[in-house]
Amino acid sequence: MIFYKKILYNMYAEKISDIEEENFLSVNAYSKLLKENNLKYLDREINLNIGIRYSEDDDKTMIYIATPIIKIDY
Repeated sequence: MIFYKKILYNMYAEKISDIEEENFLSVNAYSKLLKENNLKYLDREINLNIGIRYSEDDDKTMIYIATPIIKIDY
């Protein structure tokens, strides 16, 4: 699930935190391109959330991107 780094690069974003489990990744980041919707998290600003989940049943990888955070279960 390294391709999230390409999203960060293209969004001029810095990773603030991440949670990685088998078939699941959630990344909180701060993007210089996004000027609104900042939140404080771990004493840092975040405004970008990337969620990636692989479904073995469907053999699909779902990618969710939201600002400031993803508000659905993924």
